[in-house]
Amino acid sequence: MIEIPEFLEEIVYAGIMVEMHHNNELGMYFDLNSQTKSHMWLYKDKDGEWYIDGRYNFVQQVGTIEDILEIFVNFYKMRDFGNYDWLILAERYGMIRSETKTVTTYT
Repeated sequence: MIEIPEFLEEIVYAGIMVEMHHNNELGMYFDLNSQTKSHMWLYKDKDGEWYIDGRYNFVQQVGTIEDILEIFVNFYKMRDFGNYDWLILAERYGMIRSETKTVTTYT
């Protein structure tokens, strides 16, 4: 049986659609649907530690929502696109801020 860590519950409660998958390398994992250039797959290793697997052999141990948000923000800043619900969650934690600008175009 798969354990659901508190930080994953918080991600789901924030409205982020998490999907569970399986492959031969990671076993069961959660696709956190970051919608950034890199995927964010959350999995538990054989020693019971949680990790994020990303593009270009990125692997980092995580234990808190802040750990995961830091990874998301770094992935987001590489391309400036990502899941809106992740952006709202990161803003709530003070890891990014939104800025609204008015642009006037004369044609």
